[in-house]
Amino acid sequence: MCSASTSNVRFITFVNTSYMQAENQQKVFDVLLWFEVGALVFSWIEFLYLFYLFVFIRSMHFNLTFLFMNYGGQYFFSTISRFFLIYEQFGYEPDDNLKIIIFYANYVRTIGVFIAMYILPTFMVERCLATFFVKNYEKTRKIWVSLVILSIFHPLVFTSAIAFIHCALPGIFHVISFFAVNIVGFLELRFVICTTLKDISK
Repeated sequence: MCSASTSNVRFITFVNTSYMQAENQQKVFDVLLWFEVGALVFSWIEFLYLFYLFVFIRSMHFNLTFLFMNYGGQYFFSTISRFFLIYEQFGYEPDDNLKIIIFYANYVRTIGVFIAMYILPTFMVERCLATFFVKNYEKTRKIWVSLVILSIFHPLVFTSAIAFIHCALPGIFHVISFFAVNIVGFLELRFVICTTLKDISK
């Protein structure tokens, strides 16, 4: 449900700690939180190593690498925002400044989720253009390809995420759009595969 009173908090994850305490499950919950903290720290190390590989070791075309860096970036910032939320779930009472940080951290987390859900077609568009410019694409950077894709992608995703946060559009709209966008991405992938196989068979 969405209303004027819930639009500012509907994207924040809540845990009923009173229920956990009443059921004597607080210690179990704390162990799980500490496990999640460890997993988050490990994921940051993994991301930094992956970022290093993207920057210093070329294994893919520049445009495809740049798109993957955008995908990894949203995950990195999403996990950071989750870290702030865990702090509060440990039972610490945040001051006013930290409450503001937690609020906007979850804002970022929601946008990150939308980026992850919508990003598949961007890879497929890049691969379609790589297929179209097959004669010289792998030998040149063609930076304009990734810049054009992301200049269209990010405004649309940010607008969609903010619309979700503020209940500007019904939830079913976002569900349908998620499926529609990813189906388009799948069809683009099929086009790339079929075109590539056809060129190889010649």
